[in-house]
Amino acid sequence: MEAITSGIMGELATRSLSFLIDRYLKPAPSEVGIKQLQWMLLRVRLTIEEAEGRCITSQAMLHQLNILRRVVYKGYYMLDSLILRIPEEEISGEKEHGVSHFLSLSISRAAKRFCFRTGCKYGTESLEKMLESLEITIAGMSEFLIVLRNYPPPMFRQPYSTYMFIEKCMFGRQLEMERVINFLLHEEPPVHYDFGVLPIVGPGKVGKTTLVEHAQFDERVRSHFSHVIFLSDNDFREV
Repeated sequence: MEAITSGIMGELATRSLSFLIDRYLKPAPSEVGIKQLQWMLLRVRLTIEEAEGRCITSQAMLHQLNILRRVVYKGYYMLDSLILRIPEEEISGEKEHGVSHFLSLSISRAAKRFCFRTGCKYGTESLEKMLESLEITIAGMSEFLIVLRNYPPPMFRQPYSTYMFIEKCMFGRQLEMERVINFLLHEEPPVHYDFGVLPIVGPGKVGKTTLVEHAQFDERVRSHFSHVIFLSDNDFREV
């Protein structure tokens, strides 16, 4: 009699725990949803890194950039929680087993699943909401990227190894040369007949002539002007 009573109580306890798990706990997110979350976060992150490398002066653009950062932070927080707390076998096999999988569990197995699943606050519904939020964010990034192209890309001082794979590279003067080129390519109003003059001054033997030579050999300058004349101080002395 005691054995029958113990068996009945054990079966009731197992069914009760399984019912609570099915009734109150959230379904585990699928592996496809998690991978989709990873790729969407990576796409937004690339846009943020591209924007952070440019000198943005528009307050509206900066505000939108902050919104992108907050969305990415929330998404990666959810992604870390899902990856750390959801085992691989639950991600791949839970949808196939369904409710019958829980009914066949023992009391200890059901208790373990109960403790584990309650520790994760993100389920399928939360993941779908995050994916929907990212889709809206990505759809709104098109105008952001169009405006972002109007801001100049960052200029970095190249390392010495640049000489090994780029011809006519001037070490440590990329920023200065870009300023000279921008001055040469600047369109003057047609009503003005004055020529712009860009003084390049400094001590001797610091690379002023080399800077001008590299600027006038640039393809953008060559294609902008029909003729380019380079005169050194020796040419003036001969005259």
